[in-house]
Amino acid sequence: MDQPKRLTITPSDEAAKELAKTEEAVAPRFAPKEPATQDSADWTTPDPLDIASSATSAAAQGRETADAPRDYRAERLQMDVVAKLNTPQPKARRFLAAYITSILSALVLLAGASSLGYVLLGHFLTEKTDSWIWQYIDFAPIYLSTMTTMIVFGVLYLVVSQYVARQAANDTVGLRDWRAYRVVYAAFTAILVAVAASVVASLVYIPFALMFVADDLALHQISIQVLGGFNVLFWVGLLVWQERLIKNGKHSALQGVLVIVLAGALVGLTGVFPVGQETNNRFDKRVANDLSRIQSAITDYRDAHNGKLPASLDDIELDHDTTAARLGQYKYTPDKQVSSEDIGQVRPSQLLLTEDDAGQDGGQSYESYLRQQTIQKYKLCATFRTDTTKQEESPLDNFSSLVSGTSAKTPFTKHIQGEVCFDRT
Repeated sequence: MDQPKRLTITPSDEAAKELAKTEEAVAPRFAPKEPATQDSADWTTPDPLDIASSATSAAAQGRETADAPRDYRAERLQMDVVAKLNTPQPKARRFLAAYITSILSALVLLAGASSLGYVLLGHFLTEKTDSWIWQYIDFAPIYLSTMTTMIVFGVLYLVVSQYVARQAANDTVGLRDWRAYRVVYAAFTAILVAVAASVVASLVYIPFALMFVADDLALHQISIQVLGGFNVLFWVGLLVWQERLIKNGKHSALQGVLVIVLAGALVGLTGVFPVGQETNNRFDKRVANDLSRIQSAITDYRDAHNGKLPASLDDIELDHDTTAARLGQYKYTPDKQVSSEDIGQVRPSQLLLTEDDAGQDGGQSYESYLRQQTIQKYKLCATFRTDTTKQEESPLDNFSSLVSGTSAKTPFTKHIQGEVCFDRT
């Protein structure tokens, strides 16, 4: 018996095209979804300070996708929220406050180290000639303020930055995925880059200045600018090093040791040389101002007491309390005052009667004798630490007199070293 023949139906070309369209439309519905990666464009990681809102949104998203195919992105989001729920919000706030404090302290430390570096270079490399006007200005208060600021903020930076580094090493706040941290880190990095760029610009300026205005740059100016610039760049590198350690969750004691050593060296050298070496000059200027005020007070006393000098410095009145507190450091010696009885005991034969007779015979008239006796003399003595007999007059004396309230041409500025007595009338 013959086998039946199988019927084969060959679709037409139009039917084949319709079938292909149907398969393309239906296939995506049954194809499994590929898991989303961490680098997806719409991927966002919640901040530790926004845990509550992140948890709510994640739960809502979980309910919406309960019956849908598996979504790896939602699962990852839920896992992160659950992990970060173990980090309380106060702890995250403390970390962020400590990190911002460390950044501000680092910027103050950078500014202080840069300024003291230029101060030391100027002290050692600049020749203080008579035309160098800055030698007459006392910058010691500014230097001392910068030194104390560096000490305080340096200690604060070390303490806070070490705390931040330890917290970052433990990664208790999910540092790598924290949006607030990344914003602050980017801002601080931008500031450091701007500072470094300005220093590089000052270094690039040197060859252009030598090419076009060579006469305006001396060797010591170039040396100060170059060495000072490298000092600033070194401090920028130290701060960037610490920030990279925090970002990578690492901790290094070497960075803190370098900050302590370099900051201590800058503060110590500034205290010994630019500030310490000018101490004697400042002491002598204070003594000269005190003597000038004492002389003015003695003159006021004599005018108020019919030409009589005070018996001691305790009898005078001073407007400056600081000078009054230092009166024990100075010596006052009034000359012997001649009374009217002593003048009456002088025999007329010893004196000539008129100025004309005195000029002709070389004697002394009675009027001249009385005039000399009424001009009373006294001595003011003080101890000085420097010799100013060969020092040029300061071009800023008038300005200093306005600030200190003393005479610009005070008679006590020229003196030798040691105890000096001034005769005054």
